[in-house]
Amino acid sequence: MHVWWSYEPRVREAGWSVARLRAGRSRDLSRGDRTNPEEHRGDRRDRDKTVTKVATQLWSERRSLLAIWLATGLVTALGSLLIHNRYTSTVDFILVSDELDVSQLSGGLAALAGRLPATLRGGGSSTPDFGKAVATMDRTLQIVLRAHPKWTDSTVLAHLDLDIDDSLKLLDEAIRTLTNRVSVTADINTSVVSLSYWDRNRDWAAAIAEAFINATDSVLRLSRSSKAAALEEFLRVQLRAARDSLSTAEDRLLDFNLRNRAVQQSPSLTLHAARLQREIDAAQNLFATLEQQAASARLREVQTTPTLSVLDPGRPPYRKSWPPRTILTAVAAFLAVTIRATWLLRGDLATLWLHSPSRPVSV
Repeated sequence: MHVWWSYEPRVREAGWSVARLRAGRSRDLSRGDRTNPEEHRGDRRDRDKTVTKVATQLWSERRSLLAIWLATGLVTALGSLLIHNRYTSTVDFILVSDELDVSQLSGGLAALAGRLPATLRGGGSSTPDFGKAVATMDRTLQIVLRAHPKWTDSTVLAHLDLDIDDSLKLLDEAIRTLTNRVSVTADINTSVVSLSYWDRNRDWAAAIAEAFINATDSVLRLSRSSKAAALEEFLRVQLRAARDSLSTAEDRLLDFNLRNRAVQQSPSLTLHAARLQREIDAAQNLFATLEQQAASARLREVQTTPTLSVLDPGRPPYRKSWPPRTILTAVAAFLAVTIRATWLLRGDLATLWLHSPSRPVSV
């Protein structure tokens, strides 16, 4: 007991000292060591000296840095000349709405809308996204590869000059090349589709962009013709059924008139005769409308009007789209000078970082 009571004040004093030390350290960390102004002034003087030394060393090395900047810029500029120029031609177009869907079955044919095949129903075949998808289809790309401009006998496939003997591999590589070079964007608000194609020859860039438009129009026409043929076949079946229905209605009216000579003397017979006559009129109207729609479908099957309207045709571009030699040269020279300066000042930069007030302090 005596020993404990003799050491208790010392233990308490030691505990309070540790607590005061921890509290002071936390205040120093939270206040940024503002409790020791002499230390801060010394750190500030060291940082100022280091900054002055860095500026002096950079000024002394200005000739070497300038030489590195000029050499890197010259090498980059000469190296960029080895990169082939790319010329991009852009064509803007919109799709012409000419769908063969339920809207064609108007005027007494609304009841037949549910019988239409799924391929003949409205599916947004005149939207910009649909035109974008058609322009990048493999079927469209194959038509583009077989196309050739008017001013040359070479096809697009021959112009690509892929130097591949296997025909299947050649076609696959040509399609991949066209896919990498073409870019199609669709604006939903304006319904404008923009197709861009780049080539190392400005004339071929414009020619191939035009070939893409012609191929897209060809695929859309073929799709329209196929839908028209399917609609004609559908209407032919419905027309045959309408003819049978009309013949049946006419036979019922004829049989009724043969069995009932004095129709006017009986109100019930008169009403029944009127009903039979209305059935015949309705069947005749349906039959006439189906005939008209079938004739329209046959015309659409051989229709040659364009499926798209070109707003801005592609022209041979005057300026190249790649490479940006000025930007490449400036970036390369800046990076070379930055790396060289960092290497020369690596020791001073480390000193600045150690004396930085924002550097995290380990406890």
